[in-house]
Amino acid sequence: KNVLNAPAFAPEDVERDKATQIAAIMTREDQPLGLAFRKLMPFLFPGQVQGYYRMGEPDQVKNYSPEQVKKFWEKQIAQPWVLAVSGQFDRDEVIAFAKNLPLPQADAPQMQETVWTSQKDLLLHMPGRNQSHILLVFETVSAKSEDNPKLELLNTYLSGMGGMLFTELRDKQGLGYSVTTIKWQSEQTGFIAFYIGTEPEKTEIALDGFKKIIHQLQARPLAQADLEGAANQMEGEYYRSHQSLGSRASEAARLA
Repeated sequence: KNVLNAPAFAPEDVERDKATQIAAIMTREDQPLGLAFRKLMPFLFPGQVQGYYRMGEPDQVKNYSPEQVKKFWEKQIAQPWVLAVSGQFDRDEVIAFAKNLPLPQADAPQMQETVWTSQKDLLLHMPGRNQSHILLVFETVSAKSEDNPKLELLNTYLSGMGGMLFTELRDKQGLGYSVTTIKWQSEQTGFIAFYIGTEPEKTEIALDGFKKIIHQLQARPLAQADLEGAANQMEGEYYRSHQSLGSRASEAARLA
């Protein structure tokens, strides 16, 4: 409770966490796929909430002061919050704890409509790396859409080591060492990205492989056996991901 009501934000703690955050940014940008995703969201949604750098920029983080962090926290703690508890617990104790937490003083923020960039290409270069990492991104429905389960089923069918992309492009054609799809969604929009890590000279061939699979998906429906296999995999992953109490509490908070 003291952490929420009266955090210290001691200068030495703030400096340590700033250094940790900057190191995490540098580590991520030293990895091709990490760099791609660091730059992807600001490219897709320039000047919008979804386009902010998740961990900030190093120069920005470096200049934060304990006073700035404290002011941000005072603003943040006034926002509406949800407490979710899972497992064995005393209900009265949890309610008493919740009543001692700071009361929200502001209305829930309203998200503006998301506007996608009109740009089609983002090229990033890492000197000394003889690799090509490709993301082919398609706009999809939001997390609130009734079509979201269908998108999840398609993503499951395409992604992973047993997915269609991996089987066709890696196992059969040897075009890449890592192939999958990546799904991201918010309450306003979403995307599915076809990803492959390959050799530079195979870049165009890999892109053609993506296009052929997309045309194939458009030309004929998935076989019933493929749909059932993807559905079974989704069910198994759901139950595995909900084995911990933390994951259950997290889902309860999101659904509140």
